Amino acid sequence: MRKLTAKDRDLLRVIELKGNSSVTSLMRETGFREHTIRYRLDNLRRHNIIEPARPFVNTYLLGYTEYAIYVSFQPSKQSSIDALLEYLVASPMVPWVSELGADHPYMFSILARSIDDVMSELSRISSVFGPIIASRSVCVRSRITYFGRKHLSKKFNTIRPLKLARDSRACRLDETDNLVLSLLASSNGNSCRQLAEVGDIPLTTFKRRKRSLENSGVIDGYYTPIISGVTGLSKFKLAINSKSTDDSVQKKLYSFAEAHPNVYYLVECLGEWNYEIGVEVEDRRCVLPIASEIRSILGESNADIRNIPLFDYKKFDPYPQRKLAAADLACGLAALDTSGNYELVRWQGAA
Repeated sequence: MRKLTAKDRDLLRVIELKGNSSVTSLMRETGFREHTIRYRLDNLRRHNIIEPARPFVNTYLLGYTEYAIYVSFQPSKQSSIDALLEYLVASPMVPWVSELGADHPYMFSILARSIDDVMSELSRISSVFGPIIASRSVCVRSRITYFGRKHLSKKFNTIRPLKLARDSRACRLDETDNLVLSLLASSNGNSCRQLAEVGDIPLTTFKRRKRSLENSGVIDGYYTPIISGVTGLSKFKLAINSKSTDDSVQKKLYSFAEAHPNVYYLVECLGEWNYEIGVEVEDRRCVLPIASEIRSILGESNADIRNIPLFDYKKFDPYPQRKLAAADLACGLAALDTSGNYELVRWQGAA
């Protein structure tokens, strides 16, 4: 894996949470020259360190809630477990699938508008894969905040985090909105013009609907996926079971997560634990002082904090319910390419 320079880290810190930034915007934010930014971005892409920017869709404003399901397995053939993972990765109701080092070695989440929808999906899974599932635990996620990898650079501490959360707004998508959002979520760094042509939508309509989705908060922002392992750090999930659930504790814990350089997400939830905090550190020993700080914030010296290794993300897709599958988009773009009508945009935001 290519070693990251200080300028690489600065750029990654910004574009991770501001994936739609233009080169001009990045020049203002970082102070780097245009040729430096273009050169660094090309290098990061060429070494497969970053993927094209994608919309971070706040599905909670669309009436959805995320239910995290932790599963363990009976002694089974790996092929059976792989078949379940393949099903989950393909499911339009599943935004997350991750591999853990814990009593429940896999976690997946179900995005649903009602508990009935969750039960129906679990029933479908059990009807096929029930014999290999030994146990499961459910946690309802009420709010998810993604702070990004603050440890990459100390220069940019005021970047707004991305969130899945409800507020006073309630949004409904019509068919065109859903298609535009699906195209954006399936994009591989393509321009608005390319996506509009694939969706058979007038370009002016596409851009207007895109702005509306952004202004309404349905698109909370754009993130740039950074390939796992590039930082050389290990990921852990701290599952916190606190006796106190009052607002003051929540605010203190949020402030801690927002400020700590090694904390990259915070989840508020209802289940076996109240909170989940994601950390990236050099090794497991570095988690202990973080857990100690959390206990101090909670005022509970013996608070139950589980330290769960997070080995890999098998899937992260904030909008899995998309109307247009990635394969369909690829076919559409391939058709455009054959006709000679498309030129790949080199950076999201240049469209």
